[in-house]
Amino acid sequence: MPRRSSSRHRRTAAAALPVAAALAAACGGPATPPGAPPSNRAAPTAAPAPPVFGSYRAPHEIMVVCDVGDDGWCPEEVMDTMEVRDAGRGALAVTIELVQTNAHTCTFEGTLAPDPQAPGTRWLYDGAGGGGGDDGHDAETDAVGDGELDEWPCRLVLEHEPGAVRISSDGCRLYCGARATLDAVFSFPPGTD
Repeated sequence: MPRRSSSRHRRTAAAALPVAAALAAACGGPATPPGAPPSNRAAPTAAPAPPVFGSYRAPHEIMVVCDVGDDGWCPEEVMDTMEVRDAGRGALAVTIELVQTNAHTCTFEGTLAPDPQAPGTRWLYDGAGGGGGDDGHDAETDAVGDGELDEWPCRLVLEHEPGAVRISSDGCRLYCGARATLDAVFSFPPGTD
C-alpha cells in the first residue's frame, strides 16, 4: 500500500519553496515560482549563426580616368567577388577580388581562423602582407625587396553581421593596387546582391 504523506510534510515542503527560490535568485540561478516543479529542460540557447559559405557578388560603380566626363573621370560598373569555403575546424578558405577607384584591384586568397572571442561570427587572418604560405603570394616573386615582407603584417577580419558579411583589413597593402583597400561589405546570404 502506498504511503501517504502527512499534512506536516506538505506544509514544510510548501514553506521551503519560497526560500529555495530566494536562494536560487541570490546565487544567480533561475527563480522558480512557488509550487512550480523544477524543470529538467535545458535553457533555450541562441540559434547558431548560419554558415557564411558561398559565392558573394557586389556590383557597384567606380570612377576611372577617361578623356571625357567631369574633370577627366568617368563612372564604370564593376563587380566585387568573394568565395568562402569550409577549411575544416571552423576555419574558412577565402578568395577575394575587389575593384576600386581607377580599376585598381585587391586580390586575396588564404585561410581565416575562427576568432575565439566571437565563434561562428568572426574569422581572422594574421600574416605577412604578401609573404609566402597559403595567402596567394610568393615571397620569392613579390615586387618588394628581400626580407621586407615580414615587416608588413596583414590582419584581415571577416565578420558575419545581420544581413551582411564585412571584410576589413589593416596592413594588407601588398594585396592591393595603389588606390584600393581590402575592405568590402557583401549582402548575406550570398546571391542577395
